Amino acid sequence: GAIASGRGIERAARRRAAQDPPAFTDSVCVSRFGADSTNLNNEDHLVPAALAGDAWALDVIFQCTEPLGKTLAAITAAMGLDLIAVMGGFAQSLGPVYLNILEKTMHDQAHFPGFPKFRSGFIEIHPPDDEVCLLGAATYAHRRLSVP
Repeated sequence: GAIASGRGIERAARRRAAQDPPAFTDSVCVSRFGADSTNLNNEDHLVPAALAGDAWALDVIFQCTEPLGKTLAAITAAMGLDLIAVMGGFAQSLGPVYLNILEKTMHDQAHFPGFPKFRSGFIEIHPPDDEVCLLGAATYAHRRLSVP
């Protein structure tokens, strides 16, 4: 959560912006959205830049999302998950862009024999009003515990 959450990604982006000013300066976070390393945030800079296809922003998000993808891939293999429901404002604001990044990090783990092959639609981003935790518990109870 500290790494792959929206606020974790924002902190990492600020650190990277301060550590490598020339690369950050080339980003549309700066040129189009007016960010600097001290005021860079998700809502005004990082998300709009990623949605615009900015390589710097997308790389920051990929690097921060990679540990989550690795963890989800391992849990999927261990537990035999059928679906991963993602919630949270950062993922919701990026939509398909975030899904593509997360799916890529999971696909990169699929090199062991017998490891599940992830398909499109395996990960879903749910809106804030969805009760995905309750839906997951109900699905588990129905399938595994034979609760009608």
